[in-house]
Amino acid sequence: MIALSNHAWALAIMALIATGSGEVSQGRGSAARPAQKTFTVVESLPTPTTLAEVVRSVDLVVFARVESVSQARADRTRPVPQVRRIQELIVLEVLKGEVPSTKRIQVRQSGGTVDVDGREVSAAYSMRIFERGDVALLFLMRVGKSGAVYDIPYDDNSVILSEGTEQFMTIPIGLRKMPEFTGKNSIPAPELLALVRRLS
Repeated sequence: MIALSNHAWALAIMALIATGSGEVSQGRGSAARPAQKTFTVVESLPTPTTLAEVVRSVDLVVFARVESVSQARADRTRPVPQVRRIQELIVLEVLKGEVPSTKRIQVRQSGGTVDVDGREVSAAYSMRIFERGDVALLFLMRVGKSGAVYDIPYDDNSVILSEGTEQFMTIPIGLRKMPEFTGKNSIPAPELLALVRRLS
């Protein structure tokens, strides 16, 4: 069973309060009609306790730059449509796993609101949406067998973003308690990459 972060649960409860129970009464004797809004909860895994465990648990670790970003759209591969964005990244270095010869991968991010057959479907933003030009170290899980599309399993804790240059990387709050990062809020990119190489 996949655990949900406290953040995701809180957003789900707030959405249910705002949209009601999912049905609207039409008076005595009449059938209830579906509500016109649906809120989907973003699934995430509990973050491991060490960076070494994070590296072992994922399919791909890459240092990459965001090349292009997309608008939110409905993913209808599940019974309840999911709201996702497909971001395209150029891989600068592979630290674990393999990528296509083009060095391009697609990463799915959840969050936003879309219209699905006249019904508003929303999903919480599990992390900051990528912007074109972002540079980051990413810990990713493969979607299907293509080897080109990936999910972000630990939300913010799966992405260590650049602070505006490629020289310093901001350590996510959820990773700062790990022994590899004790007492650090940021780390030079060369030092971070060297650390992950040793763990891969």
